[in-house]
Amino acid sequence: MKKFFFMIFFAIFFLSSNAHAEIKNYVGEGFFAVVDETLDVAKEKAKLDGERNISEQIAVYIESFSEVKNSQLTHDEIITITESLMKILEVKYKIEPAEDDNFIIRAIVTAEIDTDELEKILNNREEKNHE
Repeated sequence: MKKFFFMIFFAIFFLSSNAHAEIKNYVGEGFFAVVDETLDVAKEKAKLDGERNISEQIAVYIESFSEVKNSQLTHDEIITITESLMKILEVKYKIEPAEDDNFIIRAIVTAEIDTDELEKILNNREEKNHE
């Protein structure tokens, strides 16, 4: 069994050579097709999909673990920090018709990220890895 450990620091949209800390807003759309769920459950799942969309836009990955056995990838895990930095400002829901008398919940999620907090977390993790 081989294990590979990679530390990846991406701070796309945040950290450039002359960047300073600021708060940035992002919008993500999430969808959930309602079949047997209650409206509240469907809204929550659509909201979570919108938050995941924002996390992908921010693209801040901290650690990646991969496990390979017999030249086959058996486990792959990526740890992100965006959810802990994300402050949800607003969620708007739209209900759209779908096939078979079902409907789709669309959540438009607006969130902000404090890049100063991001820099602190990245610096703390880098210090811990050098100890």
